[in-house]
Amino acid sequence: MRRRDKYKRQKVRNDIIGIALMGIVLCGMGVAVVAKTTLDKESKSFNRSDACDKRGNASVTALVIDNTDDLSEIQKASLRSKLKAIVDKVPQHGKLDIYPIKDTVSGTVQPGFSRCSPGRGRDVSEVTGNPERVEKRWRENFEKPAWDAIEEYLSPSKAKTSPLMETVQSVAISSFGEDVTIPGAEKTLYVVSDMLQNNGGVNLYKGLPSTNDFFNSEYFQGVAADLSGVNIEIFFLNRNTTAQKNDRAIAEFWNQVFAKERSADYRITRISG
Repeated sequence: MRRRDKYKRQKVRNDIIGIALMGIVLCGMGVAVVAKTTLDKESKSFNRSDACDKRGNASVTALVIDNTDDLSEIQKASLRSKLKAIVDKVPQHGKLDIYPIKDTVSGTVQPGFSRCSPGRGRDVSEVTGNPERVEKRWRENFEKPAWDAIEEYLSPSKAKTSPLMETVQSVAISSFGEDVTIPGAEKTLYVVSDMLQNNGGVNLYKGLPSTNDFFNSEYFQGVAADLSGVNIEIFFLNRNTTAQKNDRAIAEFWNQVFAKERSADYRITRISG
């Protein structure tokens, strides 16, 4: 009798353990199904060709490279480390647009490189994905083409003019416009330049204009950009020219220009060389 009772108790325990294990398995399967369904829904929101969100970009980084004059090897070396950091930190599905300064600007300038990051291996769990494969895809489809564009634009173009303001205005429309970003999007503009605007509208090689007169000019009214919510960092190139002798005044001039255009933040990083 005792053996039978003991057997029954053992069977009950085994049944309970079996039911519990089955519950855990079913629960795990349910979580996996929910996760897969969520991922499938999210994946439909992104373009396969460029990894951008069809609903609009939540993060946009625009990089403008002024290659109208030669850069020294020291400047290039200093820039490469900084620009690499910019490419590396673009978040998953964040957009990177790279613009060279063109000799003339007619209409809205489009970026020479424009693509969203597919994400890094660090963005993927080993349980639900393959970090190694994701990292390889990032390197081949995002990092390499971005870096190819950067290296191309670091080479001198020998352009005769440097229409910085017109280019920034195009960036504000093409990269930061309401039709390509979502409300509250993170927007960052990097400019590699000596900041010596030079074209028919204004030539900073000849000196700095009065900001009051400049802001009231017909030229500025035509090139002013809407930089609302845009964080700006200038990689300031030293040219060792008479025009750039008072570089603090040049920096302050652009500070006032960007403030007039309602930028969120503005800072300068000086490039060695």
